[in-house]
Amino acid sequence: MQKFTGAIIILMCVFGGYVWAGGSLMAIWQPAEMLIIVGATLLIDHR
Repeated sequence: MQKFTGAIIILMCVFGGYVWAGGSLMAIWQPAEMLIIVGATLLIDHR
């Protein structure tokens, strides 16, 4: 449960920070971008 919660928090911080800085979520709604962000989240949280 802690890993799932950690992954959700990381994703919320990444996407929330991007939007807060004025970015558009549609700009990162690309398969390659999502793979990088979600993959990094899972690998960081896996340790």
